[in-house]
Order: sequence, then structure tokens, then C-alpha cells
Amino acid sequence: MGTLRDVIAESTILLSSLISESVFNHIVGCTNGKEPWEIINEDHGVTKDVHEKSSHILIEKLSSFKKQEHRSANDMLLYLNNLVNGIKVLGVKQSQGSL
Repeated sequence: MGTLRDVIAESTILLSSLISESVFNHIVGCTNGKEPWEIINEDHGVTKDVHEKSSHILIEKLSSFKKQEHRSANDMLLYLNNLVNGIKVLGVKQSQGSL
């Protein structure tokens, strides 16, 4: 792995290849991982209701998580990380006991 500057440069190149130029131009100056999602959501009219429904779905998936025999431990960990990161991106704050 390179320096932080190298990682940021590689991430920026990857990101610019995955999204439209107009979206990229809106988020290129962001300084943290949550900020681009907030800008994209605002630009596309994502409402609080959509956030609540999305977070409810992710929390349900996390709550009902079970090991699937045909998936490797790494795949399952990636799946769990994606669920948790999705919940964090939506700004949901959960205590350990509520899940």
C-alpha cells in the first residue's frame, strides 16, 4: 500500500470512473466519506422517509443475519461490513441492545 496521498489519488480516479462528471464535480471537494452521500442524496431528492425505510431494511437484515453455508467467512464479513456501513451512512444511531 502506498502513502495516504497515493491512496486518495487512486480512490479519486476510481470514483471518477464510476459516477457522472456532474456528480463528481459536486463531491470532489468533500473531506470525509459521509459528505458525498449527503450531497448526492440532496441532489437526487432523497427524503427523510426514504432514509428511514432504507435504514429499517438494513437493520432488519442485520438483525436476522445468519451464516450461510455456501458463503465463505470473508464473504460473510464483507456482507456484515456493508450492512453496518450502510446503516452508518444513513446516520442511524443504534445501541448494542437495540439490535
